[in-house]
Amino acid sequence: MPKFNSTLERFMSHVRVLPNGCWEWVGYLTNGYGSFRIDGKNVRMPRAAWLIQRGQIPEGLEPDHLCRYRPCVNTDHMELVTHAENVRRGISGMVNGARERAKTHCPRGHEYTPENTRILGGGRKCLECRPILEARRTRKKIKGVLYTVLPDGTLRAPTPRGKRPERPDAQYLGLA
Repeated sequence: MPKFNSTLERFMSHVRVLPNGCWEWVGYLTNGYGSFRIDGKNVRMPRAAWLIQRGQIPEGLEPDHLCRYRPCVNTDHMELVTHAENVRRGISGMVNGARERAKTHCPRGHEYTPENTRILGGGRKCLECRPILEARRTRKKIKGVLYTVLPDGTLRAPTPRGKRPERPDAQYLGLA
């Protein structure tokens, strides 16, 4: 095993400089991120890269890849931000947000229109589905037993805990 004079030297022995300026971590990766042992503790990249190249990280901040390439350990390609900002900038947030914005209809097939849509908790709710959902939540107590009132007005008896309901027939579903 080679001897290194410094932590930086040991760190750089695992780095390959790419033409785009990224310093690619060529050591072991987990979920696209490397790790490096500092003072007897495994520290995940890019935190380890920042500590080695720039020093301490203020409380409440974490390095964010501006190049969006997880194995990059070049601190010129990083910025210290809050965790919330890092998540907001993240690729998964962009993909999920774009996927949601691309949807034109609710899961039951109603079109999302300004008149038919309510923004709630960062997501869209279909107003046409609201009566269906409310009817499902309606309960009626008869002789101490709590029944669910279905949209067509019929009652569904509760299922004992741990028991699966019998397979519903067409009449039960209101299809007959």
